[in-house]
Amino acid sequence: MIKTQDYRLGILKDIYIDHIKNPDRSIIVSIKTRKEALAYRYLQRRGFINLKLESSDELQLKIILLQSGVDYIRNLEKELG
Repeated sequence: MIKTQDYRLGILKDIYIDHIKNPDRSIIVSIKTRKEALAYRYLQRRGFINLKLESSDELQLKIILLQSGVDYIRNLEKELG
């Protein structure tokens, strides 16, 4: 079973990859599980992303990667080589 910390890091890396491909746009995701929702809220509380509710019917969130999230991933990449 994947650890919660690894799951959150995986989500942040996915957001970062989308950000690298197109830094001027936000990402819209559909939340399907409670674990996913908690992971996005955690990343928001840490100051890595900004969340905005797009649609409450399908629980879609608009996500913007903040500079602290970019810095965190870049530092992590440097540490891991």
